[in-house]
Amino acid sequence: MRTFETLFPTLRGGKLLLKEKSLSNFPFWVKTAARAHTLQIPGPGAEPLDVTLIEPNTQLSFDQLLNVYRQIAQKTGPRTLLIADSINPKHRPLLVKFGIEFVYRDESIFAPSLAMMFSRLHPYKQRQNMEGKTVAQELHPFSLKLLSAFLCRQLPKENSLQQLLRRPGQAEETVSLSKLSSAMNELVQLGFAETSGRGPKKTFIFFSTNAVWTHLSSASIAPFMKTVHQFNELPNKDYVWAGETALADYSDLAKPKTPTIAVSTKVHRQMKGMKAETSNLSETGVYVQIWKENPKVFSIKGKLNPIELYLSMREHPDERVQLAMKTMLGEYDL
Repeated sequence: MRTFETLFPTLRGGKLLLKEKSLSNFPFWVKTAARAHTLQIPGPGAEPLDVTLIEPNTQLSFDQLLNVYRQIAQKTGPRTLLIADSINPKHRPLLVKFGIEFVYRDESIFAPSLAMMFSRLHPYKQRQNMEGKTVAQELHPFSLKLLSAFLCRQLPKENSLQQLLRRPGQAEETVSLSKLSSAMNELVQLGFAETSGRGPKKTFIFFSTNAVWTHLSSASIAPFMKTVHQFNELPNKDYVWAGETALADYSDLAKPKTPTIAVSTKVHRQMKGMKAETSNLSETGVYVQIWKENPKVFSIKGKLNPIELYLSMREHPDERVQLAMKTMLGEYDL
């Protein structure tokens, strides 16, 4: 209530009525996952505004949190806020990312739809950049990895979160359920997939391969790797072949004199302790690609999967390389 009074000073000193809201007309899993309250506050006119507050159980995963909010908000309307006091702190930035309105103690409130009902406040979703264009959302590196696995036929068209956790491509990488849920929900939000079912039976369904590939070609992608030139010995096993070295195995391109490998940031830190870096490109060394997400996940026979390989090289100026990538992608009808 103090947060509401801070956001809307005209409410200060007014009468605020809080009462419990019945969830009897909701599925059983929703009723056991959260409680709901109605907060009645003075509106801009004579009639008060009813705001629904959802109080979730602390044990909910982020995916469950989204399901509960959307189930209730679908019936209660845009004036629905999540009480984020007791949820995992890591979930709060994700709530903003996915447009889930919430209030956190007496410290912060994220409620663009509620703000739209007051004349002097502007909706968050219409924020613009300096050029006057709507700010675009970038595809996260882990979301990109899931798309790459689908396009390389390593993931089926339809998946549940539990099925994704058991995929062989992630056997050597521990991925939290919340991270996986966040990535799949991002792919839904950005138009690469859709959902079916609710609660534990919820599944994520990728759109057709051609639709995903076409959409990906014009999508805004967050930085996912960088390349450095180093005198490093190859690590024992924690790398995959990348660049022209991997492309030579996928096509008729001749293997380059200087090999290229892809490693995670963790492995790169270990490699830096083995030998000093150098920027002397006249010497034979190793090109090392440092990936934000472990490149071994969804790799194919010790090489980057073709989609991640293509995305890391699509600006390559050599026509031979472009033709080789075309041959590689042709194997997947892309």
